[in-house]
Amino acid sequence: MMASVYDIWGAGFETTVATLQFAIIYLLNYPEVQRKLHEEMDGVIGREQELTMDDQKRLPYLCATIQEVQRASNVAPINFVRTTTEDIVVAGYLLRKGMNVIPQMPSLHLDDKLFPDPERFDPKRHLDKQGNFVKSDYVMPFSLGKRACMGESLARMELFLFLGTMVQKCEFQSVDKDAPPKIAVTP
Repeated sequence: MMASVYDIWGAGFETTVATLQFAIIYLLNYPEVQRKLHEEMDGVIGREQELTMDDQKRLPYLCATIQEVQRASNVAPINFVRTTTEDIVVAGYLLRKGMNVIPQMPSLHLDDKLFPDPERFDPKRHLDKQGNFVKSDYVMPFSLGKRACMGESLARMELFLFLGTMVQKCEFQSVDKDAPPKIAVTP
């Protein structure tokens, strides 16, 4: 049991921290996104009120930014091996029962048919015309299917509360304003 708890905590901690690190790097490279996050936070929550999960529906730009960080950063680009349970045709290819398949999320996250100009960091792509957050079925940082990450709901809560609180309480600035840290994503 201890090993299982360690696996859950260790895996979730590492990926959550990596996602938050990417979020800060993106905010340093896209100051207009950070500015919009501050405007939303100041207008809805303020700087003194504690952020809660109930605030999620009132902070669509923060939710969109988190989803865009998950799409653009590809923290876990190659996933665990899956095995087909029956013959299936995918994109015209026959995958026979028992075949090993490795989901590769960048093939979705960086697909220009799904996300025009996929190299550009743009949280607005996850908002509808009314400014409401739209969860994308094509952003899958926690894998897919029955064996997706069992800590997904916890990780989503952590990312919302941690990044939201950091935006609420801090302003991120690069040491060298003319040269923010480079974004190094492994596709």
